[in-house]
Amino acid sequence: MVFIQDSAEYEEMVEEHKKMIEYLEIHDKKRLKELLADHIQTFRERSILFMVS
Repeated sequence: MVFIQDSAEYEEMVEEHKKMIEYLEIHDKKRLKELLADHIQTFRERSILFMVS
């Protein structure tokens, strides 16, 4: 289930996923952990917005 409001949010999500792959490839655990935490928070916020709309 994806809660994307517009194309800008979609592009942002695609870029986050590209960064995750890059960090996995170069074994940058610190950056990956930070990005995943931000990604999870964004997903939570989008989920809440979707549920209240």
